[in-house]
Formats: sequence, structure tokens, C-alpha cells
Amino acid sequence: MTIGIFVTGDAAPQNEQREYGFLRKKGISIIEHPICNKVYNGHLAGTAQERADALHELYLDERVDIVMSFWGGFNTNEVLKLLDYKLIKENYKPTIGYSDTTALLSAIAKKTGHITYLGPAGITFLKPEPLEYSYEYMFQMLSGEKEIFVTDSKIY
Repeated sequence: MTIGIFVTGDAAPQNEQREYGFLRKKGISIIEHPICNKVYNGHLAGTAQERADALHELYLDERVDIVMSFWGGFNTNEVLKLLDYKLIKENYKPTIGYSDTTALLSAIAKKTGHITYLGPAGITFLKPEPLEYSYEYMFQMLSGEKEIFVTDSKIY
């Protein structure tokens, strides 16, 4: 299984070697899109169009099984109008993120009909001691071991 990591707002921390050792020990490969390290205008990871294009590239990359944000996405709203929702719909991959990335997840769900997941992000698994239950629960949801459904704005 391969997770493609993206950012829709701020660049990931610079001068850090991100090895994703926790996930790799679980047998998961990581493809961190180069946009994660691009700094534009002081803090953003490229222009809004570059950030949208990076996301499209991960959906089109046949090696990627899951698309996951590195962290929240301050300025994610700039990307929404630039996304090719038809491309995303035709190249479905579970999409996971949290915080400001919620706007992206909501837009993808609304415009494509696909389920998106508010859950851990790449940075979650870079903590000195990642929480095992975050990993376990995420993959139980993705594998269908744990079922969820939404009705009348309530999650069960």
C-alpha cells in the first residue's frame, strides 16, 4: 500500500528529514509530493494552482492508493475552485486529512459523491511516539472492518 502526501496550504517544515518510519515499519510506502517542500510567498507550498496540480498528480499516480494531507491546510480554500473534480471522481482514492483540510474533504465529497475521511495526517505519524490506535482505527475504517454511516447529519 502506498500513501501519497500533499499539502494544500503551508509548506511542510523545512530542513527536516521525514522518513515516516512508523508507517514504513507497517509495510506502507510513502510518496511525499515535492510541493510539500516548496515555499512560496513566505509560507505557502507553491501557488494555489501548483497546489491543485500536485493533488491532481497524486490522484493520477497509479502507485498511490491513499491520498493524505501532511497536516491541516490554512489557505486550502484557494485550491478548491482550481480542482478538477471530474479527474478526482474518475480516479477515486480514499482521501484523508484534518483541520483546515476539512474544506477540501467536504468539497470532494460534495462534488464527486466519494467518501472522504477526517482523520490522521502525515504529521500524525511523525510524532516521536505515534499513537498506535490512530493507525489501527484508520485502517479499520478503510478496510471496512469498522463501518460508519451518516444520516441526518449524525454519524453512527
